[in-house]
Amino acid sequence: AERADYPAEFVETVIAEQGAELRGRYRARFDVADRPISAEVVFRFEGKAGENGASLPWTGAGGAEGEVKLMLLSADSMKLEWVATSLGTQFGLGSGSAVLTRRREK
Repeated sequence: AERADYPAEFVETVIAEQGAELRGRYRARFDVADRPISAEVVFRFEGKAGENGASLPWTGAGGAEGEVKLMLLSADSMKLEWVATSLGTQFGLGSGSAVLTRRREK
């Protein structure tokens, strides 16, 4: 099957750290005008972080689940890649990635 890349219109990720334990949520909207699928991707993830990143399980609405990889690029940026191992009933896209920049609370 041919894999199309859909641009993200919006990506928001919130990650909380407690020791080596990470908890987070990912929310994005993609431009998928050519397919009748959900353009919203929302999931939660948690688990232990490694030295420069983490590979963690995630769960989303309708039984969707998969794996998210977080890779530290610098002190204030990281690459996030996700793949769905089960689309569940509400997921339309099977994978995505984004480079995220930290926005610190003032």
